[in-house]
Amino acid sequence: MPSACKIERWCPCAEREPVTLRRIRALRFKARSRQHQQHCDAEMTPQRELTARAFYHRGHRGHREGTVNFKQEQLNHTTGQVLDAAIKVHSALGPGLLESAYKACLAYELRKRGLHVALEVDVPIIYDGFRIELGFRIDLLVEHAVVVEVKAISKVLPVHEAQLLSHLKLGHYPIGLMINFHARRLKDGITRLAN
Repeated sequence: MPSACKIERWCPCAEREPVTLRRIRALRFKARSRQHQQHCDAEMTPQRELTARAFYHRGHRGHREGTVNFKQEQLNHTTGQVLDAAIKVHSALGPGLLESAYKACLAYELRKRGLHVALEVDVPIIYDGFRIELGFRIDLLVEHAVVVEVKAISKVLPVHEAQLLSHLKLGHYPIGLMINFHARRLKDGITRLAN
């Protein structure tokens, strides 16, 4: 939960006296001022910036209205880039190739867009305090957050979705995409799961 602003005379949340419509308008104007925004930006830590915009005021309603979840926005942007790259690869190569070919081309396309991509990432199991290496591997890990499972099969089964969900839970990753390149239209072969 964002903390209250330190400049109490400008912050509508810190008002103790009855507020009139004229006073609300004056407070809104002051809240948008440059000095107030500089103060709010100076107070923001990197952790707050990732989770929510802490000091964005809008009228007398306080800090809640106007907050934006920057981490979710960044994840949506990354998954959008992955899907756009997958559509480009699918339209260039078409269905019918091996999974490894699609995986290599997708990784190349994502790196070309400036995203960090790791191939064949090991996923260990932690059970009762012991780390067990069983050879579970994530096909692509984009920006250390988005798990991409590349498939080249005729039909995606529930076991494939369970596999992706297991990778998300074991690695503590927030978003997973399963892309089946054997679908005639790629949008029919995309599955998005959240942890």
